[in-house]
Amino acid sequence: MNIQKNSIIVNVFKGSHGDGSTAETETPFVIWGHGIKSTGTMERLHQVDFAALLSGSLSVPYPTNSRGIFPSIWQNESSVHGALVANLRQVRQLMLTKKKVVEGRWLDITAFPAEVKVDAALREAQTFASKSLHAEGIKSLNDAIRLTVDGVVYYERYDEALLKCLTVFTFLVWMLLLATSCRLVFEGKECNLIFRQYFIYTFFVSFILTKGSHDKKFLKQTIP
Repeated sequence: MNIQKNSIIVNVFKGSHGDGSTAETETPFVIWGHGIKSTGTMERLHQVDFAALLSGSLSVPYPTNSRGIFPSIWQNESSVHGALVANLRQVRQLMLTKKKVVEGRWLDITAFPAEVKVDAALREAQTFASKSLHAEGIKSLNDAIRLTVDGVVYYERYDEALLKCLTVFTFLVWMLLLATSCRLVFEGKECNLIFRQYFIYTFFVSFILTKGSHDKKFLKQTIP
């Protein structure tokens, strides 16, 4: 069987079965059939791209939480362009869903800096399609989808910096409390009052942050 014509060999990138070696984590995958564009080189396909590959090839809706990118493996550029437009809309909706979750926890947020570029790329792709400039549209869509996936990650990790700061702050306060308590013990003084003050303060701050992260109205009433 000759698989050189109308075929593409894809190297599936970074899987895992308990080992980090190349032989364990990278698997060859052959896509073969009528209309497949043969590149003559080994292509890369991430595991998250499988859902996008199947959805785009079968012209069915992309999974809601998919962040994969449809690989441009078809010879028909019009079909590839249409699949990528649907791909971009799905990933964009996922990004907006993640953004809405973050907005529900904060009074004000800093939006993903390149969010405007995503909407512009979608309009640009439609313009390319109307002029039958599918190759230019495909390149623009691929860049926009990657940018949108970065937006998804941006909103998923929006609280990461705050969490790190709070964790470091908690450890520093505990170290300060320990040092102060040790000094008072060596001086023969009572340190129960300091413990009580610290626990009251910690409970109050934790309650504000926890309650506010789930109830924006409460946070508005508590913090002027």
